[in-house]
Amino acid sequence: QEWDVSLELAVRDNRRLSDASAEAIRTTRSLGGFVVSSNVATEGSAGRADLVLRIPQRRVQDAIAHFSALGTITGQQVAVQDRQADLDRLARRIDSLRVQLAEVRAQLAQGGLSEVERLRLELRRQRVHGELNQQTRQRTGVANEVALAEFSLTTQTRRAAATAGEGRID
Repeated sequence: QEWDVSLELAVRDNRRLSDASAEAIRTTRSLGGFVVSSNVATEGSAGRADLVLRIPQRRVQDAIAHFSALGTITGQQVAVQDRQADLDRLARRIDSLRVQLAEVRAQLAQGGLSEVERLRLELRRQRVHGELNQQTRQRTGVANEVALAEFSLTTQTRRAAATAGEGRID
C-alpha cells in the first residue's frame, strides 16, 4: 500500500511551533524515517512550519498518533492506494523476460548458426536484457514508494482574535 498523509495542526505561539517542528523531526527519526524538507518561518506572532517526511509504512499509525499530539488538528487527509497489482504485473513481466533471455542464450550456445542468425539473436538478447533492466528498475521504484509513506505536516500558530475598536464604526 502506498500512503500519503497530510496533517494540519495549530499551536498557540511561535515557541510551541518551534518545539512541535523539532519534536516531529525527532519522532520521524525514531520511527526510522527521514526529513525530505523542512521550512519554518515566523513573522511577528505568526508562524508556519511545513515539513515533508518519509516514514516506514509499518509505522504510519504510530506517526499519525505522535504528530496529532503536537497541536490541535485543523485538517487531516489520508490516502491509501493498493499497489500490489502493479508489483504483481511487473513481477510477471520480469519472469517472462528472464525466460526469453534464457531461451536466446540457449539458442546462441548452439552451434551451426549463420552469421545473420547469430546477429539477430544477439540483437534480441540486447533488447530483452534492456527491457528486463527497465522493468526491474520500475519494480524497485514501486517497492520503494510503498516502503515509505509520505507525510506532509503543516503547523501554524493560531490567529489572534480581533480586538474591539474604540468607536462605534470600528
